[in-house]
Formats: sequence, C-alpha cells, structure tokens
Amino acid sequence: MMYTVKEVSKRLSISLALVYREIHAGNLPARRFGKRTYRVSEADLDQYLCKSRAQPTQPVRTPRSVSTVARPATLNGKFKHIDVSRWLDSRS
Repeated sequence: MMYTVKEVSKRLSISLALVYREIHAGNLPARRFGKRTYRVSEADLDQYLCKSRAQPTQPVRTPRSVSTVARPATLNGKFKHIDVSRWLDSRS
C-alpha cells in the first residue's frame, strides 16, 4: 500500500512540512510521481518509525549562568567607552 504525504502526516501526527522535510533530507524514503507528488510505501513508513524510535533523544542543555555570558563591550579587541552619565542623570 502507498500513502500520500497527507496520509503520512495524519498517521504520524506531524505537519505536512515536516513530512516533506524528512523526505528531502532522505530520512523518509518516498517515490516521486510527476513533478510534485510523493508516495510512501507502508514498509518504508514502518522502517522510518522503527528507526526514529531507536534514536536516543538529545540531552537538554542547561542555560549558562549570567556571569559566563556577560562580557565587557569591546571594539577591535579594545574596550570601548560607554557614556552612562546621561542615563545616570535621568534616573535621579
């Protein structure tokens, strides 16, 4: 049995764009009929599902602390002057 892209997206509960992205990336084998029509065989879809379930999920990255992210403003490797006097005057 051959599925259309729309049927594949409903069966996997994903968007059409993601199905097309997987086809173009080569992760989901599909046969092309005409210029803009793709069909996915049932065997290829089952193989894609098994392969996607077997891949481990990527670990969640923890955000860096503010101290490691904040760096002084530089211009060509030298510190640039930041005039904060107007900002300080406006806060008074």
